[in-house]
Amino acid sequence: MKKIAILLLAMVIFVGVSGCMKRYSRASYIKASSQVACLAIDNPSLFATQEGGIATIKNAFKENGFPADDNEKMVEIVTKFKSDVEATNEIIEIVKSCEEESTKTM
Repeated sequence: MKKIAILLLAMVIFVGVSGCMKRYSRASYIKASSQVACLAIDNPSLFATQEGGIATIKNAFKENGFPADDNEKMVEIVTKFKSDVEATNEIIEIVKSCEEESTKTM
């Protein structure tokens, strides 16, 4: 009985800890990053002030499930993804298409 209780406790702790260690998806990071860049292209006035720029960036990341108000966690997340060359290349391609769309509407 004692072994079962210890096993159950260990499982509860593991599930609780793994729930706190949420993984942030590469696709969400690409989406949020490219969204910010495309907003800057389409509506530069959103970034006219530092406060406006920060709010726009935080909103984009919050919409994509990131803890944008936790600076330490966001630094950790960005550090993780910035070394992902494929993710960076995907963001660049999306931003290029935003630039092309923006020049078409001008």
